This record gives sequence, structure tokens and C-alpha cells, in this order.
Amino acid sequence: MFLCHNETIKTKEITMKIATIVTAALLLGMMPLMAEDVATTDVDAQIEEIQQAPAQERYRLMNQFKKQLGEMNAEDRAAAIAKLQDRTMTQDQLRDQTQDQTQDRTRDQIRDQDRLQDGTGDQIRTQEQQMQQLHQMDQLQQQQQMNQMQQQQQMQGSMGQQPAQGTQAPTR
Repeated sequence: MFLCHNETIKTKEITMKIATIVTAALLLGMMPLMAEDVATTDVDAQIEEIQQAPAQERYRLMNQFKKQLGEMNAEDRAAAIAKLQDRTMTQDQLRDQTQDQTQDRTRDQIRDQDRLQDGTGDQIRTQEQQMQQLHQMDQLQQQQQMNQMQQQQQMQGSMGQQPAQGTQAPTR
């Protein structure tokens, strides 16, 4: 029984060592992710500090920030610069950006209205063409009716000049 107990203890020790190794490996694997979070938070804090500082202090803080950028990898450096640019946009730049967005929206609305008017204009032109065709058909029909009436009058007039067969001309 003593031997089995020792084997159980050894098995537990081995299991604990494996668990420790797996935990350490997981922690080491997460270190870069945690470092990115710390770096992101650090960059945000630095940018905030730069924005809040008086002019002379801002100059010193900005130089520190530039030194830190030089130590970062290209991807982190690009992200930090983009954050700095976004957060330090001047009022003029914000106004220009807003104006550009407003102009783009206005241009889109005008383009949409033009498209709508073009579609409406096409419908109106089609309706006008249909009306013209109907008017031309009416005129043609009236012309045909007038021609038929003239032919009937001519036929009646020629009948009046020539007696019909089987009828006699009136005598005086």
C-alpha cells in the first residue's frame, strides 16, 4: 500500500509540474497582447498629457513621444501617429472636414434630385409624345371623316345630275 501511495504522490507532482508549465506558456503567449494594451494606454495617456500641457512643457513631452516612436515597431508607430493626428486636429481642420462632409452630402442630394428629375422628365416626355400621337390620330380620323363626307356629297351630286336607272327625268 505504501508503494501505491508514493506513485500517487509522484503522479500528482508530475501533473502539477505540467500545469505550471502550461500556465507559464499561456502567460508568456499573452505577454505581447498585454504589452500592446499597455502601450496603447500609454500612448493615449501621453497624447492627453501633451494636449493638456503648457507650450514649453508640450515641447518637451512631444520630444519624449518622438523618442518613444523611434523605439516602436512600424505597425505600433503608425497607429500611435494616427492617434496623435486624430486627437490634435485643429479647429480649422475640424471645420474644413465638416464643410467637406457637408459639401459631399449636398452634392449627393443634388445628384439624387437630378436623377429623380431626369426620370420624371422622361415620364413627362413620354406622356407628351403619347398626347401628340393621340392628337395626330384624332386629326387623321377627322380628315378621313371629311373625305368620306365629300365623297358621299360628290356621289349624291352626281346622282342628282344623272337619273337613276328605272326612274324618269322630271318633265315640264
